[in-house]
Amino acid sequence: MASQSRVAATLVGCVAVDTEGRRLGHVIGVIHRARGVDVLIEGRRWLRRRNYRFALEDVIPVDDGRLRVTVAHARGLPGVADEVGSHLATGADRR
Repeated sequence: MASQSRVAATLVGCVAVDTEGRRLGHVIGVIHRARGVDVLIEGRRWLRRRNYRFALEDVIPVDDGRLRVTVAHARGLPGVADEVGSHLATGADRR
């Protein structure tokens, strides 16, 4: 578990990309659980904010402070920011 803690501490702030090279966002936190470690990734795309949770086993370090993530195991985390961002992105309140 101590080795997982050291690896997880170095992940915060890294850029995460999926297996096809698309940028997902930055690592914003690491959650330690009894059965492993989850890596939280926050991505922003034009007034939308998304949070993802990955297991540490699904994260592969790549050069230049970037991480490659196996997207098949991604679990999106719903939040208020997603609802607000999608409302603003559609322009529903334009007059």
